[in-house]
Amino acid sequence: MQLVGSTQLEHARVGVRLRWIWLDKYFEMKVFMATTKLTDITGKVCQLLEPLQSEDRRRVMSAAFMLLGEQASAGTGADEQLLDETTLSIGPNAKRWLRQNHIDESDLHEVFYIQQGNVEIIAHDVPGSSKRAKTRSCYLIAGIRSLLSTDQADFGESEAVEFCRHVGCYDSANHANTRKELGNQLRGHKETGFSLSAPGLRAAGDLVKTMAAK
Repeated sequence: MQLVGSTQLEHARVGVRLRWIWLDKYFEMKVFMATTKLTDITGKVCQLLEPLQSEDRRRVMSAAFMLLGEQASAGTGADEQLLDETTLSIGPNAKRWLRQNHIDESDLHEVFYIQQGNVEIIAHDVPGSSKRAKTRSCYLIAGIRSLLSTDQADFGESEAVEFCRHVGCYDSANHANTRKELGNQLRGHKETGFSLSAPGLRAAGDLVKTMAAK
């Protein structure tokens, strides 16, 4: 009978422990993948990318793919080419917003007048069953007007208030509280100006499509 040396026995024990650790991590990852939705992961990624400029976002995503040993989608260039085919004189951020929200030029023309960099709101009303709801819609539309005009969804308080007055939903006594109801859809302050966040841009996309469908 051949005796197993202490060193060999210790190696065998280490090997068994490593296999158990690997199996534990494997099943831990399986549980994580089963309970974590892709939409949740996407939301977290968007939160990290939101403060960055468009070019910096692309650099971060490219670096992440590189670290993971992946290549960026070959369709990106084709998507950018499709964006450039629009006849509208708008910037790349505005074009990307159109594509992401599946909005075409005919939809925009129901809400805005767009001509050689000049963008005006031509809608005389916005969705909403109350003044508060209409006021929230006015802020979203004001942000998109700026996006189409300057390629940034930044706008001043006076622009939103002016549109609220035009629609007939401005309520000076409750206006500030109503604006707060936009929550994470709106960033900024009354004194320095506002900007639509990623959730705000998505909500504005749904709003424009609703207005165009009427």
